[in-house]
Amino acid sequence: MPTFYRHDQWPFFKNGRSRRCDAAVGWLATLLVVLVLAPSAQAQTPPKRYCTPEAYTREQIDTSMKVCDEMIADPRQTVGSRIQAYANRGSMFKARKQYDASLQNYNQAIALVATVKVVTSIGFSTKIPPGAIDNIAASSVYEGRARLYAVQKQYARAIEDYTKTLQILPSSGGTLFSRAEAYEALGQYDRAIQDLDQALVDIPNNIGIRGRVYLKKRDYDRALSDLNKALEVNASDQTALAGRGVVYLAKGDVDRALLDLDKAIEGRKTVSSFRNSRGLAYRKKGDVDRALEDFDDAVKYANSDDDNRAEYLVNRADTWKDKGDWLKALEDYQSALTINSSQSGATAGRDAARLALSRPAPVAAAVVLTAAIAAPAAKMPPINERRVALVIGNSSYLSVAALPNPRRDAETLALALRAAGFQTVQIAADLSREGFAKQLQSFAAEADRADWAVVYFAGHGIEVGGVNYLIPIDARLKTDRDVPLEAVALDQVLATVSGAKKLRLVVLDACRDNPFVAKMSRTVAGRSIGRGLASIEPEGGTLVAFAAKHGQTALDGAQGGNSPFVAAFVKHLQSPNIEISKMFRLVRDDVLAATGKQQEPFTYGSLPGQDFFFKVQ
Repeated sequence: MPTFYRHDQWPFFKNGRSRRCDAAVGWLATLLVVLVLAPSAQAQTPPKRYCTPEAYTREQIDTSMKVCDEMIADPRQTVGSRIQAYANRGSMFKARKQYDASLQNYNQAIALVATVKVVTSIGFSTKIPPGAIDNIAASSVYEGRARLYAVQKQYARAIEDYTKTLQILPSSGGTLFSRAEAYEALGQYDRAIQDLDQALVDIPNNIGIRGRVYLKKRDYDRALSDLNKALEVNASDQTALAGRGVVYLAKGDVDRALLDLDKAIEGRKTVSSFRNSRGLAYRKKGDVDRALEDFDDAVKYANSDDDNRAEYLVNRADTWKDKGDWLKALEDYQSALTINSSQSGATAGRDAARLALSRPAPVAAAVVLTAAIAAPAAKMPPINERRVALVIGNSSYLSVAALPNPRRDAETLALALRAAGFQTVQIAADLSREGFAKQLQSFAAEADRADWAVVYFAGHGIEVGGVNYLIPIDARLKTDRDVPLEAVALDQVLATVSGAKKLRLVVLDACRDNPFVAKMSRTVAGRSIGRGLASIEPEGGTLVAFAAKHGQTALDGAQGGNSPFVAAFVKHLQSPNIEISKMFRLVRDDVLAATGKQQEPFTYGSLPGQDFFFKVQ
């Protein structure tokens, strides 16, 4: 039979109570005391303080900043800790929008990085020797400064730091996306796509980002493919829906565009760009009132100092113009210019509105009952095409001597084009790299709705490695590798006019003797830097006219006058009934004669079989 033990027979007990039991009871009592007193003790212990950028409220930032200050001042801190403290302080100054102080701290952190050895991290087991930091910490400092530059729209500098980040930590997919965004902001869409191709290998669900870049590049088929894939991943992705709506709009399918834009706005009602896109769709459909409602919301939801808000104001002004309300249109054009003084659509629209408002109201003529009396007066036949032009004159270069004539040449040509019947002539002067990109983007929308699209550029140009670039006024071009980052590729200009239905013309008065070449250092052996511009082969239906043949330089002209090329161009485009191919041959003859055969204009490309005339009678 089984044996049952009494409690006083258990091994733990002796004489009814054992010493072990006494010890256990004592331990339990101690534990109870600790548990009871712990909250009180914890309340008396001050919370730990950290030097961290993960601070959001004003009080958190102030507290964290003090800890960072103490760490930087403490000589006992390791160099790695001081680097992190400077970087974290830079991040918090950025959060406060104190950008100069933020940059100073990032610069100090990067200066310290240069003094230490950077070792590759393989995880938590990585042993960091004294006087060294791991590559994750080092790369984060450069990436932090890159993000600061991006916030300030200094995209070329941001790209330099993102590139340094990737050299230290090549597997950083997030950095590739960020660098692609900076390339996109500069209008360097091919480079952005290269980064996105690489980043999407590891993060394929972000394919909608590449679709957006293809959309800006006007490669609508690839944009549509990427955006469809993004919507397969997430059918309620409002950004992808809005992007696909814009693609459909560009391809002329307004109804499908509205379906996607309606869904995008239903999910995110206060996104100004979505409202603007739907406004453009309604305007294209002829529903002016609904277009105005969307433009009203786009303006309302956009930040007051956002350049995009200027674009929305111009779109609303254009719609007021469609309704014949020139006064409201003028108000919006002027408001846009207070945000962005280089918004060429606003400048051209304001001038047109002022002209329309200055004209006297038409007087109704008496009805003539006898047809024989009402013989029509002779007049020029109307131009039954929409013709638009963008005219740019860059004179006031910051790193080299100013050019006297480009701005004057641009103004002269703009007047001639308006007199020749162009409905829209946007004129811009002294464009920076960022301003250049925005100007081209703005004009591309005009070109898409036009039969003729013309771009004229006067200023400095350069050929590097067989690629032609137009030089903004803020370019420095210290080395040959700076050219793609700081200048504007001719391909971008050609893409801008590609949507025009009949004639696409780019005129480059940019072959002047280039002072950038003499001071530019070369980083790639064998890379050519041309004296003028390189010959090109544009796609069919596009004509590119150079003021000087490839390899030649163009003369700037006499002080106070126009360049020989513009003088001849304006003269002949105002002459009626001269077909465009012959007109440029006449320009060539005049320039050769005016320059003693030192400068020969040249045209590249081919046009379809129909004739093109600037002016007819």
